[in-house]
Formats: sequence, C-alpha cells, structure tokens
Amino acid sequence: MPHFKNAVAPPLGTGLGGLLTGLFVPDEGEVRIAGRSMRTHAVQALRDIGVVFQQMSLDLDLSVRANLMFHADLHGLPRADARSRIVQGCQGAGLGDDLERPVRELSGGNRRKVELVRALLHRPALLLMDEPTVGLDPKSRRDLLATVQADVAARASAVLWAMIPFLAVAQEPTKIIAMENLWNRAELNNDGPAVQLLLADDFVMTVAEGTLYNKAQMVASVADKTYRPLALQSSDLVVHYYGNTAVLTGAYYEKGIDKGKSWERRGRFTDTWMNLNGRWQCIASHFSVKPK
Repeated sequence: MPHFKNAVAPPLGTGLGGLLTGLFVPDEGEVRIAGRSMRTHAVQALRDIGVVFQQMSLDLDLSVRANLMFHADLHGLPRADARSRIVQGCQGAGLGDDLERPVRELSGGNRRKVELVRALLHRPALLLMDEPTVGLDPKSRRDLLATVQADVAARASAVLWAMIPFLAVAQEPTKIIAMENLWNRAELNNDGPAVQLLLADDFVMTVAEGTLYNKAQMVASVADKTYRPLALQSSDLVVHYYGNTAVLTGAYYEKGIDKGKSWERRGRFTDTWMNLNGRWQCIASHFSVKPK
C-alpha cells in the first residue's frame, strides 16, 4: 500500500480499529497488514502497524521522552536508535523543547503529536489514525496532518485515517462556543427565557462554595433584576468530544452588582453539553473562583 492515504468514515461502533489491531477477529474475510494475515501471523503483522488511538493513551506523569522510550523498548529498538528517533521525531513535530516535560503539562494538540511520534518510532508500514483529531483546534489538526504527510513523503508509508465526517469535526466546536457566548449575552441582559432554551431539563450547576442549582433556579437567578452583571468574558476555550457529549473548559472574568453590592471575580469553568435529539443543551456546569 505505499504512497496511498485513505480516509474512511465508518458507522460509530463498528470496531475498525479493533479489527486492524487484532483485538477482534472478523466473522468473515481476512485482515492483512503488509501481506501478513492477522489471523495466522498476528505478531509479525503488528510489527508493521502504528496506531494513534481515539482516546489519549499516554502516561501523564512520565516525561515525553520516557513515554517514547517505553514504547521503543516494547518494540525492541536498540537504545541508540530509539534516542535518535525520539529527538528527530519530536523536533519534526515542534516538540524539541518539551522532551523532559511531563505529558500532563502539554496541551491536547501537543499530546496528540507525542502519540504520533510514538506510533512512528518503529517505522511501521501502515499508520492507523483512529479519529485522532476529535476535540482538537484547527491549528492542531493541520499540524497533525502535516506531520503525517511528511512521513508518507519520506518513507512511502501507508495511512488509514478513520474519521467522523470532517465538517462535523470542524463545525461542532464552533457551535458549542457560539452557544456559550449566547449564554453570556443572555446573562448580561437578564434574559431568563434565552438561558432556559440552552439548558437541559435535568441541568445542574455547582458553584465555588458548593451551592447546587437546578434549571429553574438558574433561570430565576438570571432573570432577577437585582442581579446586574456588567461584564462577562470567557477565554482559553477548549472543547473535548465524547460521542454525543461535549465538555468545554475555559477561564472567565465577570463583575457586576448583586442586591446593591459590587462584585468582581475570575476563575475557571467546565460546562458539559449533550446532543439531545439533534439539539445541543447544557446538562452540567461548574466554576471555581481564583483567589485574589
């Protein structure tokens, strides 16, 4: 399969990655990797495949270098070759200065780059990308694709890219962020009915001091005219997708007047959205307050 890169959009739950990596045995037909049957020569076939999984699979507490060296050891790479390939791969992915950093400190996009470098360490003939761009921002998606394209050009490797439809990947994060902005605007205008449309019936919110609000209480607090927000801003927004659920994290700043008293605060928040019958609604929210 040299020089070819294919993208497939299988129905959710088909287990394509499991078939290609030997986790499942097909009821009919045969899977061959580089000419070797996964049914009769699985070990040899798996030597020629690299995988970037849909879910992140790095050890967050280990450094980038330690994660990659562990993978190289599993494949039996000589230490000198492994060290050279790790440096070369990370520099090519823009991670040259992050080799000693714990993976926990990296952004979602850079963690994906580490996983791609790891998948290519043993120079596989076939690279399987199992929905690797879900939840990534546009720049991180472009960087990931550029690294894959460079490997194909350099080694004539084959790539099988399993993905949900591209437009859905590109548009959904924008949609979630747009609804967050609508929520902010509704609060600034004391528009309770607008907030009501954005929240699921079983919505819950926990605030910094531990108070729990349901949907009715949240809508009532927004509509309360003694509560007058003067500024409400969100930043550092990141959307992660898990099936029909989206988790948005970010920072916020707000100030206003509540029952005649001025207030101002900033911190971080997490909002969980779910696609319910084709319509995104927020089901849970939590925010923390940064100490002054």
